[in-house]
Amino acid sequence: MSGRVTESNLLNLYEQAVANGDKRALAQIITLFLNDFKASFKVLPDLFAHDNAHVVGIAGPPGAGKSTIIGSILEKMTWTKKVAVLAEDPSGCSGGAFLGDRIRMEREKANDNLYIRSVCSSDAGKSNKAEIMIVVKLLSQIFDLVLVEAVGGGQSSLDTLQYSDTTILVLSQNYGDDIQLMKSGIFEEADLIVLNKTDNSEEASTALNRLLLYKDYKKDPGWQRPVCTVSAATLKGISELIDSVNRHQKYLVDSDRYSFLRDRQKGVLLKEIVFRKIIEALEEKSLNFWIKDFETVIGKHLTLKDLLKQEVYKITEYLKES
Repeated sequence: MSGRVTESNLLNLYEQAVANGDKRALAQIITLFLNDFKASFKVLPDLFAHDNAHVVGIAGPPGAGKSTIIGSILEKMTWTKKVAVLAEDPSGCSGGAFLGDRIRMEREKANDNLYIRSVCSSDAGKSNKAEIMIVVKLLSQIFDLVLVEAVGGGQSSLDTLQYSDTTILVLSQNYGDDIQLMKSGIFEEADLIVLNKTDNSEEASTALNRLLLYKDYKKDPGWQRPVCTVSAATLKGISELIDSVNRHQKYLVDSDRYSFLRDRQKGVLLKEIVFRKIIEALEEKSLNFWIKDFETVIGKHLTLKDLLKQEVYKITEYLKES
């Protein structure tokens, strides 16, 4: 199928991508969803009903080596699984994301079990969190493992928690002040801590000892969080990192935390949709929220009254800034 994706041919294209593994169809649908978020509502029930992939979010400050680690993971994989890589890109938001990490992984593109896509992380200063979550859910219909590279640190790193089953925080040896790292929020939430660029043994040892002091500063008391030391450039420690991801996946299955994560993801997406509709309604001086559509799609997570209460602060801040 060629030409512009429309509402009438969306379902046919979706079937080609999901059922037949058509990468061209998949690319077209992703582009549509990123440009027209409402178009994804047509397939939202399927996106949440058949969500079988394990999603690994890879966060960390710029220069920590996130994309190199992804490339190293791909090199070490046995390819018994179908893998998708989604790289958030702050540089290509003016039209077509094009990252250096995508170039570095280009040698893997000939692999039928691999799909790589860069997406714009924001548009005109506005978060694309909901669009990225929808794309992650779409990829989860087709692939067994989805690797998502978050751009930079800060809020973008925290956003990875919204759509990840396993969150990896990547740090380099010179990661900075311990207190600031603890205050960032992502350290407490991360499921795995990765210390990259550990070729200098003395500096690596010092950084590792510092991280081990705070290893148990985490929200999930049932998971024994590891601190993995790797050198992505030489592949040292990458096999152990993959083993740690697999162990965390098994932990999620055994502890039934997968259902908790799926419920959280549904709730985050529902709130984002409602928030956008509230803003749209305020801008258009309309109160047509059509909430019932989303209750049937995602489940009756919260009542409209509850959602409105939770979003009052966001609306107030939005109006102050506009």
